[in-house]
Amino acid sequence: MYFARSLIKFTLPAILVPAILIFFSVGTESSIPRIFSSAERSILREGRIMTFVYMKGKGNASSNVSDAAGFLNISALPDGWGKYDVVLVEKAYLKVNVSEFSRIKIFNTITARSRIRGMMYYSISEKRMAQLILESSAVRSCDDRSYVPDHNAAQIPALYRSYFTVRDNRMGRICFNATVEYMGGMFVETDVSCGKVSRLGMRVFNDSGYVVKHYIVPDESGGGYFYCSVQIMKVESSIMKKLDLLNPENFGNRVRGETVHFFRRMGYDISSKAVAFR
Repeated sequence: MYFARSLIKFTLPAILVPAILIFFSVGTESSIPRIFSSAERSILREGRIMTFVYMKGKGNASSNVSDAAGFLNISALPDGWGKYDVVLVEKAYLKVNVSEFSRIKIFNTITARSRIRGMMYYSISEKRMAQLILESSAVRSCDDRSYVPDHNAAQIPALYRSYFTVRDNRMGRICFNATVEYMGGMFVETDVSCGKVSRLGMRVFNDSGYVVKHYIVPDESGGGYFYCSVQIMKVESSIMKKLDLLNPENFGNRVRGETVHFFRRMGYDISSKAVAFR
């Protein structure tokens, strides 16, 4: 089976302590975050996808990750991770030639929020591909959620701020405060959930309870871009039990669905790798 599954037996906080000390800061090329080791770069260029999921009280699940400590000892992990219940890290390789055209396409793909809709993932409980994001759009703010057309830029700004909402098939409607930073050809997207999120009468997240970060780093010698998705969640109730989201593997398939969807929008189809865990 292409995606090997293994359970890594360790306590997550002990491994991630160094990440807090080297958390990402904006600046010159010398401050580019440390995300991909040399060994990982080789694995990713071969087309393998590396995924690690931690879920408090449920343990860990991994795919193509043999050195979990090294994989997680990165500056891409947001500060304050210790208060969260779910931590997901996925690294992949976007096989699209590095050029001004692809850089602009990456920016416009990131900021085209309406096109998040239709994202699919493999549902373990249903044993089939299912739609993950039912609705999505850019909005004026998390207080004023009126529709805003997708952004389309001819040039990439150094910093772009926006808001968008999604309707997740399990967790309901979520609004995000989003920034996209661009420096030295690298993109850093940070999405932080706004306000309280409820589903089926239960609290899912409080303000800032769901943080998503995407790193897209050019690799001219390899003919593409290294990609890293980091997601952390602080779940406020028993919502996961009610929604049958019980295991790290469920969350691993969700983050894989996001990677596949983004790559497809960029013109690189990896749908054959859509299932991280069964």
